[in-house]
Amino acid sequence: MERVELDIMKGMKKVRDFVSMILSPLKVVYGWMVFHYYWKFPLEKKVVFSCFSGKRYGDNPKYISMELHEEHPEVKQIWIYDKNKLEGLPKYVRQVRRHSREMMRELATAKVWVDSHYQPCWVFKRKRDQFFLETWHGGLGFKKIGFETKEKISIVELARLKHTAKVVDLWLSNSDWLSNAFRKGNKYEGEILKSGLPKMAFLMNNEKDSRKKVRDFYKLDEKTKLVVYAPTMRKKMKETDFDINVEGVIDALEKKMGGEFKMAMRLHPVNEIECKEVKFDEDVLDGNAYGDMQELIAAADVFISDYSSAMFDSAVLRHPTFCFAFDEAEYEKERGFCVRLKDLPFPIARNNGELIKVIENFDKKTYEKNLEKYFEKVGLNEPKDSTEKVVRIIMEKLDA
Repeated sequence: MERVELDIMKGMKKVRDFVSMILSPLKVVYGWMVFHYYWKFPLEKKVVFSCFSGKRYGDNPKYISMELHEEHPEVKQIWIYDKNKLEGLPKYVRQVRRHSREMMRELATAKVWVDSHYQPCWVFKRKRDQFFLETWHGGLGFKKIGFETKEKISIVELARLKHTAKVVDLWLSNSDWLSNAFRKGNKYEGEILKSGLPKMAFLMNNEKDSRKKVRDFYKLDEKTKLVVYAPTMRKKMKETDFDINVEGVIDALEKKMGGEFKMAMRLHPVNEIECKEVKFDEDVLDGNAYGDMQELIAAADVFISDYSSAMFDSAVLRHPTFCFAFDEAEYEKERGFCVRLKDLPFPIARNNGELIKVIENFDKKTYEKNLEKYFEKVGLNEPKDSTEKVVRIIMEKLDA
């Protein structure tokens, strides 16, 4: 795609974001009035799901939804979408548009809400009979969140953050470390369930199937190995933010681990416009073209990122995982870290030369030993049946 066209797309996005911020107070007033109108309707035995503010069918809400239908197909499921209807949703899920009257009616009359992000300020539970499950969208991680981040947060986002912390009934966690992060970063004082994350249970239970699905999608031989490079979200992404030495990394991996490697590059959903700047070919695959990030992680033989919590998803499977911290000082200044990189269990590189070296010197036994120590330190709990536990809680609330 031409640079001029990309610049226009980025400019239009900034304009939309600005207009949205200006209109936010009006949206809150309108939303509050319509939402409260629907309070007069009776509650229904249904669950409303949302992921990434309606932009995705994925993460923890997806796997809860799948398990809920498998165990209780009679339960109605509604999924919120943002601007365009989401692809890949099963037939048993009905979609409603974000901020529409239909969405407000569904939320106002649903017994259970499941969300991975913050709620609009006009969304209030009308009775104790309504239950809000917050799953969040990351597990163990690097970055500060909520009130602790160094990023400039708009007044609207701050209001949503505060509001969500007040209306959540139960927040899912997978570790003592993550529970503490929710307390500090989101100023959440309610109940936390450290039962593990549904997306991690999916990873552990579907590794073999995911490997086949991903290779079929990219038309790869089953013996072909895959390295996934997934840099984290950036407010202002530059071309150098995905300037990884693909040829050098693939060569080093093939010499160290054997076989033929391909790389899938996947940018954060916030940076999907920038994804159009990446030149894909037979060796560099478009990771964003594949819908399910968890399946992509499960299918990867090797995972590389800078500061994405997805590194820990890969590590739980004991897959070789490398930290490519090419702009550590800049990112610390912009966003802020909640851990010191040197304390993490991953081999760390700060430029392409170092990345190739840590691959060449990778020792599987040392790596897995470091993982075990770190997981014990943070109090990690990731059982394979965590999703079933969550579904049981949801059914208790629906049947109450």
